[in-house]
Amino acid sequence: MNRCLFAALTDEDRSLPLYATGAGGWVHQEAVDRPQGYPDYQWIQCLAGEGRLTVRGTTATVSTGQGMLLFPDEPHRYEPVREPWTVRWVTFKGPLAAAFTAQLGFSRTAVLSVSSPEQTLSRVDAVVELIESGRPDAAPAASAAVYGLLVDLRSLAAHPHREPRSKRDWQNALAPALDYAERHFAEPVTLADLAARIGRSAQYTCLLFRRATGMRPIEYVTGIRMRRAKEWLLDCPDMPVAEVARRVGYEHPGYFIRVFRKREGMTPGAFRRLHRSSTGPAETSPQDPP
Repeated sequence: MNRCLFAALTDEDRSLPLYATGAGGWVHQEAVDRPQGYPDYQWIQCLAGEGRLTVRGTTATVSTGQGMLLFPDEPHRYEPVREPWTVRWVTFKGPLAAAFTAQLGFSRTAVLSVSSPEQTLSRVDAVVELIESGRPDAAPAASAAVYGLLVDLRSLAAHPHREPRSKRDWQNALAPALDYAERHFAEPVTLADLAARIGRSAQYTCLLFRRATGMRPIEYVTGIRMRRAKEWLLDCPDMPVAEVARRVGYEHPGYFIRVFRKREGMTPGAFRRLHRSSTGPAETSPQDPP
């Protein structure tokens, strides 16, 4: 979808407590720099790729399953990081827009992770269709869709400025960082990388990891690496331990073996021999004693 639609509004439409002013989407979202902000509220949802939002001197990534709720007149910049950065968007305002957003728990611009992104996307698509239709009742119907979107965001989104109250809340708030660790475990992953995924400080990110997983961030990444290493060791019995190490993010096999032994109580080779089939060959290396 490459559309940029603006609603044709009457004075009566503008008297609605909340009304849509525009909607659309871009397959290749380009960089947008607004030093004076934008006059309307904006919800911009990511469908593919990855972008970056900078606001109030902080930066947060925006990837699939996330969106940006941007408040009016707040300076901001967003840009693609991994292309194509595909987004859908809706803009809205109204006499009670500020009161509605505040009542629903949103006080400022934020990146939100949505547990059911198809549900919020359906609200945006509904507004697109209504504006495009030109129907006389399009504005009230679009108003209802925008209100439904905000209610959905209240119930489905992990909001970084609303304190989590349960372990599930902690996990939802951390979801973008957990997903990033799962997808990038074979690359160097730093605490700063994980913090950027949720737009929080390194200290708060450590707290989230402890509450949600019981582990420190890098310990969690190491756990993913060890899990994947065990899969490689058993699924590919002829693959050298050095190659397994490389595939899970360790440049030096000796260090990988030490980490594996510390976590699993045995070397990678010993783990492979323990679980090998009766006909499978055992691999031994000078770096991997029995």
